[in-house]
Amino acid sequence: MVNNSLWYTFIGDGNTYHIETVPCNASNYIDDGDTQMLIFTGDHCADLSPIICNDDLHLNGDPDYRAGLDLETTNGQNYYMLIDGFAVDTLIATGEFCIQITLLPTITCASAAVGAYSVFNNGVVCFGQNLNQIIEIDPGSFVIPNFGPVYGMVWSITTAPIPANTWPGVIPDVASSLVSPIINVVSAVNNGSGLQPGQYYLTASVVAGGVLINPAATERSTNVDPGGGCFVNGPSLPISFVPNLAALSAMPTISHPSSGNDGSINLTVTGGLADPPGNPSALSYTWSGPNGFTASTQHITGLAAGSYLVTITDPSGCVAPFTASYTLETSGLNDPFLVKTLDISPNPTSGALLLNLELIAAADVRIEILNTLGQVVQTINTGKHQQFNHSFDLSGQPNGTYLLRLTIGQDIALRRIVLHR
Repeated sequence: MVNNSLWYTFIGDGNTYHIETVPCNASNYIDDGDTQMLIFTGDHCADLSPIICNDDLHLNGDPDYRAGLDLETTNGQNYYMLIDGFAVDTLIATGEFCIQITLLPTITCASAAVGAYSVFNNGVVCFGQNLNQIIEIDPGSFVIPNFGPVYGMVWSITTAPIPANTWPGVIPDVASSLVSPIINVVSAVNNGSGLQPGQYYLTASVVAGGVLINPAATERSTNVDPGGGCFVNGPSLPISFVPNLAALSAMPTISHPSSGNDGSINLTVTGGLADPPGNPSALSYTWSGPNGFTASTQHITGLAAGSYLVTITDPSGCVAPFTASYTLETSGLNDPFLVKTLDISPNPTSGALLLNLELIAAADVRIEILNTLGQVVQTINTGKHQQFNHSFDLSGQPNGTYLLRLTIGQDIALRRIVLHR
């Protein structure tokens, strides 16, 4: 015994076995039973060669950190099994464990089958997300031949589909998971340090009877020669690695109706898949408005006065939807009878504005400036006037379209203001 390690020896009989650490009694040691397993061959302790190892029996080790593996033995071969208890600094795995050895039936190439697997979210992997978060598999539908030296499952990511009779390891630009008798899903993280954003294909394969091209290197499809055995490929499913996307946002250009239904709202959309080299038309738009109005386009026309609500959704699912409300009011082409002159300049403006108002007769005048959400950002009660000039400043407001609403006596006059710096 060295530190937290135990050694066992046995002689192979040509059969295949599943070996794992298990609790020895009813107590559950899984939380603290972090074991690792490594098997060697050789004729004596001073001349050992590692052949197979396992750190965590279950995918990613969570929540089960026990060790477990499948071993195809050679008749008469000496085997040396090292089981190590995890220990780092003051953190030491505790708990009693036993070793369970199960004889596995021999599965031949004729029975090999790649089972059912699929991807959801349209195959989209968002920035910072693991590929295995969008894969759904049916482990019970896979049939894996269990003769070696190398056999098991492999997940491959390629830039082109893998033909049915082509081993993934010979495809250019291939990334693959470990070949293992346990069905694991490749854990590629879309964070710029792994696969770059773009279109790829995901393929599952079953292999048996393969050999390592370089015994010192990792068991991946690029390091496995299946020539003396067999392999079966599943379908190549398209997947997309999406880069880090900015949040969705929309800037409206509003044309208020002069009368009836001649208003419009045009949206300039940024963020999500709308950003270059994307296209805003790839997004989904859901509009609702007065009198049962609905629409699903980026821009809407033929609008009456009222409030219009839009929700913009990115089909990648990688950014949150954007929702906003815009208010249209009847514009000032049909000004109240008292209005003789109503001018605003300059318009568009970078901030400073001058209002020139002349009435047929004196009346109380109130000035309000509203943003596209219908919120009042400035209010001025001017008193009673027949001729009125007033300057005001919008430089403290964000760029966009604003509505000037003049209450003249009991009537209202409207003008649109475009702020752009």
